[in-house]
Amino acid sequence: MRPGAGGFSLEDFTGRMLVTLVIGAIAAALWQRSDILILLFGAVLLLIGLRAAARLTMRRTGLPRSLALAAIVLLTLSVFGSALWVFGATVGVLLAAPLTLFVRASVELLYVQEGLGELPEPKATDPSLGAAAVEV
Repeated sequence: MRPGAGGFSLEDFTGRMLVTLVIGAIAAALWQRSDILILLFGAVLLLIGLRAAARLTMRRTGLPRSLALAAIVLLTLSVFGSALWVFGATVGVLLAAPLTLFVRASVELLYVQEGLGELPEPKATDPSLGAAAVEV
């Protein structure tokens, strides 16, 4: 601002307007990519938890930070892997029927959109349906 002037100069106005537009563009980009921000937030929370567990392990065992963090990561992965191994078959059976219906509906939609006619009905004894042989 020039001394003694009642308003802003053109250079001051242009600079402030440019800063405002850049901030608005950044805000709009972040709004459009909010799913990435949520994923990043979850990763930061996971990092905080792993770091706290590694710090506790360092204090109790005297291991260096890198080995304590590696031990915590391996322990966490083994716990989740064990849970998946124990409960995976149950979850797979529960998801098989809805997943089969979803795939069938998607294929039927593609058949109709491409003008290929009706999709043939599967036989109830079709082995490709497995445990998810459900009347559609």
